[in-house]
Amino acid sequence: MTGMPRVHALALNETDQDASLDIALGVASYFRLDKAEASTIAKNVGDAVATWHDVAPHHGLTANQVDWMATAFEHDHLAAVRA
Repeated sequence: MTGMPRVHALALNETDQDASLDIALGVASYFRLDKAEASTIAKNVGDAVATWHDVAPHHGLTANQVDWMATAFEHDHLAAVRA
């Protein structure tokens, strides 16, 4: 996990661009999801992207590209949803 800030190009809510699991779960109702449904989706996505680092080179990404994208996939929120 890196200490680099994580932000979204588009805000998940009206006030904050931080890449935060709490924010994502907090706006679940915008998508007609309750917290349990949103948490299940977050876990499913977390499980799906957990091996991204191993898969990316097989799709032509260079080591530099993989390093550049790491903060999108390797962070405490991923570990939390997969726990």
